[in-house]
Amino acid sequence: MKSHEATIKHLEAYAKREDEALRGLAATRDSAATKLKAAQKNLAAYCTKAAYASDNPGYNADASPAAPLKKVQLAVGPAC
Repeated sequence: MKSHEATIKHLEAYAKREDEALRGLAATRDSAATKLKAAQKNLAAYCTKAAYASDNPGYNADASPAAPLKKVQLAVGPAC
């Protein structure tokens, strides 16, 4: 019985750490989205897209012209 209680406590601690990490990532994502939206107001003819690198394996951010993103998280601008 004690081993089950210990396992439950470990799982609860793990869930709490994961929740805190995910909340931090969400805050960072929201901050980046806000900055992109604000910058886009000065670039009326453009479409700015953002995505997670993990959602676009093999994507080369330094390529010119840039390849289309496969899984876009945010698209801002009238040209989108």
